[in-house]
Amino acid sequence: RVPPDGRVLLRHAVRSMLVGVAEALAEKLAGVDAEYAARVAEQDAAQQEAIEAAGGGDPPPLPPGSVDERWRSIKARAEAKKLLKASVAPGMWAAMAACREAAGDELMARLQAADARADTAAGEAPGELEQVEWERFDLMRQWARLGVPARPPRVLTGEPLPPPPPPAKSSPGGAKAKKGGAKGKSPLKKKKASV
Repeated sequence: RVPPDGRVLLRHAVRSMLVGVAEALAEKLAGVDAEYAARVAEQDAAQQEAIEAAGGGDPPPLPPGSVDERWRSIKARAEAKKLLKASVAPGMWAAMAACREAAGDELMARLQAADARADTAAGEAPGELEQVEWERFDLMRQWARLGVPARPPRVLTGEPLPPPPPPAKSSPGGAKAKKGGAKGKSPLKKKKASV
């Protein structure tokens, strides 16, 4: 469905961007949890080995650099801030461009259908031609209202684009003539008067 105006399109883009950021954030936090669980398991195994080597008793204190719940929360907060800073603004622009492109595809299909109806109405039902033209005008106005990038007319009608013209080649004869003319005497130079 094509959004009726730019405000609705912005709302759709924000929703799409937030869904993508939430999925990426969940994946990032899952990685932090997995790293925390692995490091805690290593610490527990090291403590158990130290207890067995000491012949029982209280577990030794954790060495510097050990992880705990505070490390986990700080790591998760840092990863979340980094992700949001790197993905919110670019993701917003990408979501806006994707929503505009999708709206342009839908409007293009409707314009092609209106063109086909106009061709049919011109030959069979001339009375409907004005109505079709008004519908086409409304579609183009909605296109501009949503800020959809302009597309070539041949894209709207489905016609293939013509190949680009070949680059113009400069003739070597012209260059030589120009060079020779520069070396020759100027016809405007006056001859010295003979005495």
